Amino acid sequence: MQSQTLALSCWCRRYDSLLKNIVLLSLAVLVFITYCYFWYFWYPIFLALLSKALSAHLLATLTSLWAFRKRYLDREMETIKTAHEKYGPDVRLGPEEISVNWVNSGLRAVHYKGLEKPRWYSFFTNYGYGTFHCSLHF
Repeated sequence: MQSQTLALSCWCRRYDSLLKNIVLLSLAVLVFITYCYFWYFWYPIFLALLSKALSAHLLATLTSLWAFRKRYLDREMETIKTAHEKYGPDVRLGPEEISVNWVNSGLRAVHYKGLEKPRWYSFFTNYGYGTFHCSLHF
């Protein structure tokens, strides 16, 4: 009788530690899933700085894959133009990408911000003429 209780006691201890490991592993998986849900779903849709801009596509808040597909099919410009006609001057193209379609306060606010560009931007000149990217003053 005592040997049976001793065997049962060893069995319980062995499975008790296994149960603790399973609980810890489940907790770690739950924390990882919660982290991924927050940073890859909740944050880009509701809390990111660009979340207030209307998205050009349903997936634009979560991924830029739809925009990459449009670029690959060489239909990016017409898609962005259509999105601007439909949603207005600010259109979100991806989780961290926005298209601005107004010059005075939009484009200058995004690209210029009152700062001078460094001299190395002159690398982008074409045949001695500056482009938008290499202009030192807006």
